[in-house]
Amino acid sequence: MTLMSKSYWVILSLLYVIFLFWYSGSGEKMTSKEIELGVNTLKENMEKNGRENTEFLNYVNNLIETDDGNEFIMVNLIKYREIAKYPESSKWSEETDPMLADARYVDGLMPKLIKNGGFPLLVSTVNGRFIDEDNPESWDVVALIRYRSVKDMMNMIIEMSETDLSLHKWASIEKTHVFPAQVQIGLFLPKALVTLVFLILASIPILIKRTKSK
Repeated sequence: MTLMSKSYWVILSLLYVIFLFWYSGSGEKMTSKEIELGVNTLKENMEKNGRENTEFLNYVNNLIETDDGNEFIMVNLIKYREIAKYPESSKWSEETDPMLADARYVDGLMPKLIKNGGFPLLVSTVNGRFIDEDNPESWDVVALIRYRSVKDMMNMIIEMSETDLSLHKWASIEKTHVFPAQVQIGLFLPKALVTLVFLILASIPILIKRTKSK
């Protein structure tokens, strides 16, 4: 085994460990102190930015009640506005395109989402209707977002509350339904896929050596 191949495997192993740490997290539930601190910080940030927080904090408490320390999928059903709706005091108050407002939100959201071990599993436009007799609501987009844990999502929400990022979300969205779901059966397994890629990469020096020896 050459020094170069040893270095290659060491670097590859290090990258894989970093991926596992990012993807898996601690698997621990939020403690009562973390919940109290998180909710109070979120409340303070929203008050500081002049945003009503009672309803949203109720949503956050609902999410905390589902916390088991494990990963989950947040299902987002989204209906966009026909015209963007920013507050009159906003520097984007003359913006009319809801998709531009949504793009601003997504651009700011993605780094925070990835930082906390989350990523989009699926973003899809709705193509018609099927069985919905008791639900006359219509949606434009369905988005499935993977979160590492409730704690990680809470950290992301707190970070977002320090800025006006959510302003763009509500300027673009007319209505939304958001709820967490646990994966029972799934064919798309990011962890398994990445592991397979690393195994293939790890086998490259061996395949090269065998090819040269022939």
